[in-house]
Amino acid sequence: MKRTISLILSLLLVFSIVCPCFAVTDAEDRAINNGVSLKISSGGVATAKLNFSGGDDVYKISATVYFERYTNGFWTRVYIKVVDNQIVITENASSLSRTLRVTVPNAGTYRVVAVITCYGDTTKTYTKTASAYYNGT
Repeated sequence: MKRTISLILSLLLVFSIVCPCFAVTDAEDRAINNGVSLKISSGGVATAKLNFSGGDDVYKISATVYFERYTNGFWTRVYIKVVDNQIVITENASSLSRTLRVTVPNAGTYRVVAVITCYGDTTKTYTKTASAYYNGT
């Protein structure tokens, strides 16, 4: 009887330690499956849509977002008239959804990069990108 109770208590202890990890895995799956999209309209208006949600344990999501242009084999940041040419968004909730618009200067391939941090039982960071081509008209 003591052996059975010890076994049950040991299993409960193991599950209580392991279960928070499942919530972070859930947040990771959602952050990977949701994310970011980019479209560039005529006139050079780049519209990035962000849509991230974490698991039940996530209480805050932060995103650092910037735009880049592919030139001569390298990605370089687009000047968007804010500090470090990046936008920082923080939501004290388990999800974050925003639409951002910037004007791109010339024809070319552009991408939006979102570095997302989910705060919960543990903190996880993910990077999501989406790209689009602008023909200059």
